[in-house]
Amino acid sequence: MQVTGFLERSESFLFSFALSLFLGLVISRLAYEHKFLDIPFERKSHSSPVALGGGVTLFLSLFLTSMIMGNHYDLLSCASLIVFVGLVDDMFDLPPGVKLLFQVILALFWIYRNPISLYGSPILGGAFGILWIVAITNAFNLIDGIDGLASGVALISTLGLIFEGVDYASILLGAVLGFFILNYPPARIFLGDAGSYLLGSLIGILTLSAIGDFSISSMFKASLMVSFPLIDLLWTILRRWVKGKPITLADDQHIHHLLKKRFGGKKALLFLLLLHGVFVSIGVWCL
Repeated sequence: MQVTGFLERSESFLFSFALSLFLGLVISRLAYEHKFLDIPFERKSHSSPVALGGGVTLFLSLFLTSMIMGNHYDLLSCASLIVFVGLVDDMFDLPPGVKLLFQVILALFWIYRNPISLYGSPILGGAFGILWIVAITNAFNLIDGIDGLASGVALISTLGLIFEGVDYASILLGAVLGFFILNYPPARIFLGDAGSYLLGSLIGILTLSAIGDFSISSMFKASLMVSFPLIDLLWTILRRWVKGKPITLADDQHIHHLLKKRFGGKKALLFLLLLHGVFVSIGVWCL
């Protein structure tokens, strides 16, 4: 059974990887042809328009692989909702409250279908689960500020989930790796809000699955799996609160922005991926 399980995971990974890489090339070309582009301005890190469509690439890769390799209808339902919201946001710039509402709906759906308890209380567990999924969804959106960062962090987090034996992680790993190759600087295609929300929500859900029975140590372990996005989210909230600015107000003072200004995009990317990898490794092998 162990050999069969390994082979099935390998097939899922390879199929998802190949599909993601192929679709990324096709969708990026279509995005350029149809002007579905991320146009640079003063807060952007790129100097010329780059194709959007990473969310569609990842979603189609995950959807098609899941349909062929296994049954993951709850995850696909969540993915469908968040990608739709993200695509609308990419095209029309939705108000923060509307995006938050749909993220909460997604989290409620997942918790309803997959109840969890905290200290024996399903209410506490459900509240924590909703807060966790929404927080990680937005955390990945916030770190999507330089080429390859959000997809690279997702790649490392998912690799940690593979070692934890989390179901579906192999499919996600393949899709993210295929996309990361095209998203590595200089990026040929961007995640867009659709892609960053998709990665954040799925990793938030899968880290909940990795926790199992809730305890201080298990929650700390889950936090290490998403360490850099979580750190940047908390830093952003604190920084904007101290300055008396709205939490939803975008700026260029994220950790990755500051490092890029000092060391350049690739060095900042590699340093942050290495740092995140260390934290994930601690979570996998030391806890």
